[in-house]
Amino acid sequence: MVNKKLCLLFIGFIALGPPLFAKIPLRDAVSQALRRSREIGAQKLNVEAAEIRANEAKARQSFSLDLGGTIGYASDSPHVTASDMPWVVSRLDETVPSDLILLSTPRVMYDFRLGLILPVYKGGGIRRAIEAEEIANRAEAEMTRVLETKLSAEVMTSYFHYRVLLSRKESAELQLQSLNSHLLKVEKLFDAELARKTDVLETRLKIEEVRLSSLDVDQAIAEEKVRFRDLCGISLEEIEDSRAGATPDLEAALASFRSSHPLLRYYDRKMEQAEALRQASAGAERPRVAAFAQLHLGRPGISLFNKTAGLYVLGGLDIEFPLLGAKKSGTETALAGVEKQKVGNRRGEFLETAERDLRLLYEIKAALEAKAAGADRLAAAAEEDVRLKTRLFEESQIPNLDCLSAMSQLERYRAMKLDLGFQIEAVKVRILALLGAEKETS
Repeated sequence: MVNKKLCLLFIGFIALGPPLFAKIPLRDAVSQALRRSREIGAQKLNVEAAEIRANEAKARQSFSLDLGGTIGYASDSPHVTASDMPWVVSRLDETVPSDLILLSTPRVMYDFRLGLILPVYKGGGIRRAIEAEEIANRAEAEMTRVLETKLSAEVMTSYFHYRVLLSRKESAELQLQSLNSHLLKVEKLFDAELARKTDVLETRLKIEEVRLSSLDVDQAIAEEKVRFRDLCGISLEEIEDSRAGATPDLEAALASFRSSHPLLRYYDRKMEQAEALRQASAGAERPRVAAFAQLHLGRPGISLFNKTAGLYVLGGLDIEFPLLGAKKSGTETALAGVEKQKVGNRRGEFLETAERDLRLLYEIKAALEAKAAGADRLAAAAEEDVRLKTRLFEESQIPNLDCLSAMSQLERYRAMKLDLGFQIEAVKVRILALLGAEKETS
């Protein structure tokens, strides 16, 4: 008695409590696919690398410290003899040889320095180089969105293709149920000698044809399950019923595409980067000015004839006028201009192709919606036709093949209606992907 009560309590807990295996929203599967993608992970590293390059370019604009030094030995060194300084020798009472060395520089010399360098003007090259790297960082971020949009569309397309296959599977099962029910009627009529043996055989043959077709659908379903799991690591059976997000009208879609598609923005950023690099290369042809201050510890120091180490400070401006490098910078400027034109051409080609595809997808969507409405009407008419022909067959007024044909036609229209519904969802996914909306589901 106690066991029965526990069993009833357990059953009641399952019935009243939350589901043991909650379904997963499609958007969560999309997020999981984005996290798993190695390609997107690598692209995010490109974003980080671009940010590092931008920070490195900024560092070149600020001051820098330089620590260095030299050590050397000279087999001979400059010196001053008595003959070089006769006014000094004339004051001495003693006779001084003319070759007597009065002053000389040390043969072992060293000089260690700590220098501070501050760029004052570099022709605008550094500023443009920083701008180019910052733009590159934004471009890589846009490319990340491009890949995310592409992968999201693949996941959602796989899901809706699976739903199309499931609808075909369900249609085949319904057709088998109808055919098996019809077979029982035909066998009873045959036993009563009201139907021919060929009617039984024809019905059984039709059942086998539908079963074979169902096996093909099973194979396609198995392949789609593998593909979906490879994309996001989740089983298709775990996904809750979902629909693609709403799509705007065509003109609004075109405006949204032109203003916000990540690939178009990526091309825009690449053209801005090419222009910044062109201007940075042009800046390399201009004079460069840098201020410097250096603290030295050297032997000799400021005085060449000082034989002990000493501290001294140097400071001033370093001015450079590029001469031979102007041709190289001119080539780089021209190449940057060519790259900008190439990116512009790719952008224009993509814009033209995508707008054409977007218009075509809206035409396909409208045609599918019209066909879906027609399929609904056809299914209703075919259902009435099956009832009529089944009665006529039972009254021996029409052959069995006419009845089988009507039943097949009914299931074909029912399957068409379901197929068209999920085909519309798949087209909406493609439209949203072109608009750059990577996670639009409901």
